[in-house]
This record gives sequence, C-alpha cells and structure tokens, in this order.
Amino acid sequence: MKITIENIGVFKLAEYELSDLTIICGKNNTGKTYVTYALYGFIDFFRRGYVFKVPSEYISTLLEEGSLTIPIDISQATIDKYVADACQQYQKYIPKIFSAQEKNFEKSRFCVNVDVSEIIIPKEELEYSYRTNKKDFLQIIKPKDKNELFVSLFNNGKELEQNISLKANLSKIIGDTIKDLIFNNVFKECYIASAERTGAVIFKDELNIQKNTILREIASSDKISFEDIVDKMYNTSYALPVRRNIDFIRNLESIS
Repeated sequence: MKITIENIGVFKLAEYELSDLTIICGKNNTGKTYVTYALYGFIDFFRRGYVFKVPSEYISTLLEEGSLTIPIDISQATIDKYVADACQQYQKYIPKIFSAQEKNFEKSRFCVNVDVSEIIIPKEELEYSYRTNKKDFLQIIKPKDKNELFVSLFNNGKELEQNISLKANLSKIIGDTIKDLIFNNVFKECYIASAERTGAVIFKDELNIQKNTILREIASSDKISFEDIVDKMYNTSYALPVRRNIDFIRNLESIS
C-alpha cells in the first residue's frame, strides 16, 4: 500500500509505503505526527465513516423480491475506484482529524494506492444477521469459496419502501458488509498511543457530553443523514488519536 500526501504539515509532497512493519523516525518537528495522524484518520474514516454506494437497482430488487445475489468485484479497476472515492471524501475531514483550521489544509491531498494482491476475501462461509424492533429483518450470507453475497429480507418490502430511515440503513448495512469483506485485511483497526495521552482523562467528560448530544440528535431525527453523522463524529476540539485514547480510557473504566 502506497501513501501520497501533499501540503500536509511540513510536507509539500511525500510518498511512503506500508509493509508488515514500517518504522517512521526523525527529529522533532519533521512531520512524523502529520504522516501518522493523516493515515490513522483515513483508516478510521474508511472503516467508520465511508459509505459504500450500493446501486439503487439492488435495493429495489431486494424490496420487491425479498432476496438478492450480489457479486463481489475485486478487479484492480474496482479497487482503485473505491479507494479513490474514499480519499476524495476524506479530504474535507483532514482538518477535523488534526482539530486544526481548515485554511491550513485548503490545498492538502491524501491518496492511497492499494494493489489487488493485497485483497484477501475469506474463503469460508460467513453469515450476518440484523434485527430491528426485536425481529430479524435482514440476513447476508457469503457462501464458501464464492465472491458473492446472498441477501434475504425478512420484513415486508412495501413497509420498508415507506420508511426512509430503514431503507437508507438497509443500503448502508449491505455497503458496509461489502466494504468489510474486500478491505478488512488492508485497512485494519489500528491504535495510536499519542503523546497527549497523559492529559486525556481531563477531557473525557467534555467528549462524553458531545457524544451524548450527537446520539440525542440522531434519536430525535425523522431522517438519518450519514454524512451529517460522520461530520459530527469528527467535529471536536481534539485530534482524532487523542479522542480515541479517551475512548480507550472510558472502556477501561467500564470493565474495571
């Protein structure tokens, strides 16, 4: 996987590749934090914020017929299209990742190149089930040794057709499943032990308030906008890795 960054921090243009072990070292103020935070932010956005676009005809067929088979395309052209789209969407979140002013990143660019050889789709059968109102409403199965998904809808398709939020959620669930199957081996869950972690506990309560505010807004909304949710998710006063450290501290407290 090759990373290209432009006009981010001290870097006008830089390229680097990631392997099983990658060490980035240098003196103070040479850009190590910019390189790692930018990549961390992209992986976090790709896993949590980037929404795969599922063709509308797939959703229409599923609502009308109750089941659907979706091929999983892992050609280089398709991989390039998905990653380029994610990089383009990530651009506007870069200032939020660093919790910095937008004017400092107006000409910034972050680009990732993934080779198809890095894509590993599990060979075993996988099954995903989803519930709403304590009832099964969706099942997704990846058959053994096949690059396809079989999707079954248990709810009445006509009822879902009238429910805008559930219909949008249906598209997102299928998109997230395809995204995870294709890219989970490439963009893995990661963690940064940031230098700011010693003071993270001080800001925990403030971020808890912000998190609860977002949840209340979602609960009271008739129509869910995933773009708005992602925007709120990254819009806080602290750099993303610091916020993730605070989440880690919060989770430790919950299990202690």
